[in-house]
Amino acid sequence: MAAEEIRAGACLMIAGLMADGETTITKAENILRGYDRVIMKLRGLGADVQLVDAAAPEEEPLRAEN
Repeated sequence: MAAEEIRAGACLMIAGLMADGETTITKAENILRGYDRVIMKLRGLGADVQLVDAAAPEEEPLRAEN
């Protein structure tokens, strides 16, 4: 899934955290620039979230696993 813009990316992030298994979101920079320290905050809530390097720097994926 790709976070084409900030609000859609936030929706993808929430859906991924609710889903079973692992979710990978590309274009995560759209989420990261819109939400301050979102990874740290989600981890503080107990989410297993990580920022993973991608082949293309403009498509850095965000992964969440339940």
